[in-house]
Amino acid sequence: MDLFKTLRGKVSKDNSKQNSQKSKKNWATFDKQFWYVFAIFLFFLFVICWFPFLFTQFSNVNYNLKEYGPLGDALNGIMGPFIAMLAAALTFIAFWVQYKANNQQRDDINLERFENKFYELVRMQNNTVDAFKIANEYSGRKVFLAMYNELRFCFFSIKHELEQVYHDHDQETLGFKKEDDKEIFQIAYLIFFYGIGDISDKLLQERLKNLCSPWFAGSIIRYLKKQGKGLHVLSMKDGARLRYEAKYKPFDGHISRLGHYYRLLFQAVKFVNGNDILTKDEKYNYVKTLRAQLSAHEQVMLYYNTMTHLGEAWLAGVSRYDSLLIKYKMIKNIPLPLADFGYPIQKEFEVEVKRYEEENPGRKFYEWDGQEVETPK
Repeated sequence: MDLFKTLRGKVSKDNSKQNSQKSKKNWATFDKQFWYVFAIFLFFLFVICWFPFLFTQFSNVNYNLKEYGPLGDALNGIMGPFIAMLAAALTFIAFWVQYKANNQQRDDINLERFENKFYELVRMQNNTVDAFKIANEYSGRKVFLAMYNELRFCFFSIKHELEQVYHDHDQETLGFKKEDDKEIFQIAYLIFFYGIGDISDKLLQERLKNLCSPWFAGSIIRYLKKQGKGLHVLSMKDGARLRYEAKYKPFDGHISRLGHYYRLLFQAVKFVNGNDILTKDEKYNYVKTLRAQLSAHEQVMLYYNTMTHLGEAWLAGVSRYDSLLIKYKMIKNIPLPLADFGYPIQKEFEVEVKRYEEENPGRKFYEWDGQEVETPK
């Protein structure tokens, strides 16, 4: 609850200046539009003040200024309609002030409703993460570290088997190009997400049928089922060695955790993006507050999720550059060395990052500063 209040205070502080400027610009009672209209009004008022002189000076009727009665009648007759017009103008100003006040009140109410729903989504997101737990070994945001290590192990386990066991099988037999890391990753992510077991096997094989042959799917599932707790060491063809210490039985699936988590996260960002009363910068500040909660491994896992059909909505748009993932820099704080397998991030978004940095001189898309991060053991 304290975190929720802190986040609300932070984004309110970030947006207070922008909201104030927006209020002054759009709904200030005496804005530029008012002063433009008021200047015209003053001009006509000035002209009206000269009407008695003009009408008496240049009229064909001769007035004796010593006779105040006729002059008063003249002024009354001449100025009466214009005084009525002045009263109408003042009434217009009164209505103008009320109109502006109503607009300001409407926007304040809409902003309050927006913030209430947004922070409710933030609270639900926090509660979802707090409830994460894997085999009493990991809980909360630490779960993402465990999931990252498991996904990495799954990818390299499949790659290892392709190098050691299936090296003489062709594309027709496997159903994919065994040299293509992206296709291997797609298979690995679905296994990681849906899991392996008596209940999930049928669902998983149904999802894998468009990625690999049923024969390979069955073979790799049987192989991964044998992997249990303990230390696993994979020696890759290129000489690399991968160490993975499993404190729980891997590949039980994470659909019950990540499915709900990503839906909430996406809906929160989509909700902010679709709001009409916020400026572009204000929208970014709200999403930045949401993004600030994501740990390094959460951002890595979000990135890898978007590389599959499960997270393709994050990259939807006219172009990738206009997608929610890039527009709001949801992976701005991602440690780049962690996203180096399957879809190396620096290659995947090379075009979008280059465009951003060209349009924003002196600013970097990623904030990776080379700090040490936890890596698989």
